[in-house]
Amino acid sequence: MDSEAFVRWAYVTMLGRPVDPEGLAFYLRRMDEGKSKISVLKQLKLSAEGRVFDAQLQGLDSAIQQEKLERIPVIGPIYRWFQTQSEARTLPGAL
Repeated sequence: MDSEAFVRWAYVTMLGRPVDPEGLAFYLRRMDEGKSKISVLKQLKLSAEGRVFDAQLQGLDSAIQQEKLERIPVIGPIYRWFQTQSEARTLPGAL
């Protein structure tokens, strides 16, 4: 899904309404600057409007926590390494 389609989907999912032109431009710019889709969802969820709508997106809270851990200096790279090791161990069993 490209950035524009994602922002449109995120607004409907997290705020229950279509994106306005200002919001679309703002979040497209943020994503162009390197912000992740998870950070966009987090910002929408924690906005005043998002708190009122109170969208429940399965797995979002854990994804937000994971991204937060990954960004911590020193700990982030170690956490990512453990994540890849865990995924590598579960993949053969899934095949």
